[in-house]
Amino acid sequence: MALNYESIVTNTESPTLVLAGPGAGKTHLLSDRVVRLLSSGASSTEITVLTFGKDASLNMREELLSPSGHWQLPAADLPRIATLHSLGFEIVNESPRTVGLRKADLAVQPVAFVSELIYRDAAYIHEMGSSPLLTYFTGNDIKKLLWPAHFA
Repeated sequence: MALNYESIVTNTESPTLVLAGPGAGKTHLLSDRVVRLLSSGASSTEITVLTFGKDASLNMREELLSPSGHWQLPAADLPRIATLHSLGFEIVNESPRTVGLRKADLAVQPVAFVSELIYRDAAYIHEMGSSPLLTYFTGNDIKKLLWPAHFA
């Protein structure tokens, strides 16, 4: 079901996954959503913006913090903006036992398996009603995630 812009940026009840092609306005929409969540009383520590790649993370930070930009968010209010990989690495590296691992157990997994886990965990987070989760992908990132064989 497609939602309109206003319903996406004002939704504070559930995580939001935004999928769109390059130039569709994902960065602007999610920046607006972050600012509105903060304005409604959410703490920056309760908001996570996940991106697929480093470029998208840097672009998101720049969009929110730029002194000449639309949002001009103070650096102290910047939420966690991380790639899927860096967030996963941080969680496992900080406390591997909480996820049932020892550092010696870590291994690279096939892309299809990782994609399945990402979607499973996003659904679980949504069902549990945890803090707002924002996900940001570029068009090419989606292609890589959904059709990895074409980008090998």
